Amino acid sequence: MLAHRALVAAAVFFTAGLAHAQDFPNRTITLVVPYAAGGGLDATARLIAEPMGRALGQSVIVENRPGANGQVGVSSVAQAQPDGYTVLFSNGSPMTITPHLADITYDPIADFEPITTLITNDLLIAVTGDFPAQTYEEFEELVRSEPGRYLYSSAGLGGESHLAMELYQAATGLEMRHVPFAGDGAAIPNVLNGDVPVMITAYNSIQQYVAEGQIRPIVTLGSERMDRLPDTPTMVEEGEDSLVVGAWFGVYAPLGTDAEIVAALNAAFHAALEDPAVVQRIDELGMRISPSTPEELTQKLVDENARWEQVIRDANITLE
Repeated sequence: MLAHRALVAAAVFFTAGLAHAQDFPNRTITLVVPYAAGGGLDATARLIAEPMGRALGQSVIVENRPGANGQVGVSSVAQAQPDGYTVLFSNGSPMTITPHLADITYDPIADFEPITTLITNDLLIAVTGDFPAQTYEEFEELVRSEPGRYLYSSAGLGGESHLAMELYQAATGLEMRHVPFAGDGAAIPNVLNGDVPVMITAYNSIQQYVAEGQIRPIVTLGSERMDRLPDTPTMVEEGEDSLVVGAWFGVYAPLGTDAEIVAALNAAFHAALEDPAVVQRIDELGMRISPSTPEELTQKLVDENARWEQVIRDANITLE
């Protein structure tokens, strides 16, 4: 009798879940950005929300839940109802770097249903306008000739740009000293005046200064040359295939979200990425649209966690 009741209960639960999935969406969807309003991630979420809503036939809103370098917002989505109406819209750092630097209350792989990647933003190494090296070859020769002399800036200790430069230096054998700042905005004045003449960043953070010749990209860490920087080589061209590094945005539902709902969200995000206004704006910022399947995003999480855990261990990076 108990076994029969259990089977009946399971069947009812499955049927209710199926009906719920087929009815999705029937109310507003919230994209949770785990940082304060005004940053690039927030702007991208708001750019995508409107065409995504049109694709789904429901409104899509952006809610900022900042705190603890993204941990507050990420954890809140991990604990949300797995019904598809609360979706994490995040950069890679809280999902692939923070787990190896801090005690967190979520598991980036076990607590979520990955939906899709959205945007890739290749990192690059740039120098102040009057830096003596004009080409990447000259830059490498100069830095190699005086280990530890040159300072480089990143957007913060333990962030993607910092770890990318650690990876770069390990691969090339070059040695520069790290000066972390609270974001690229704080770093740029120090690059412009030459106090910290090298920086690792993304194009959209410095494009104004590139146009004015005040900051010069020397090499990118993308798999291919950027359309906005056609004369700037990649590290792949320099023989370093492992140095493909970029910031990226992805979206996730709470664990247990129905596969049909995940598929519907995936299709809606992909449709939004084809919107002409989205395509134009992403291109203007020098970023690349990079949609994926849920399975591809899952594998990216696994690979990136392994990569950054190794870099953090090898470079002995802590936030203390």
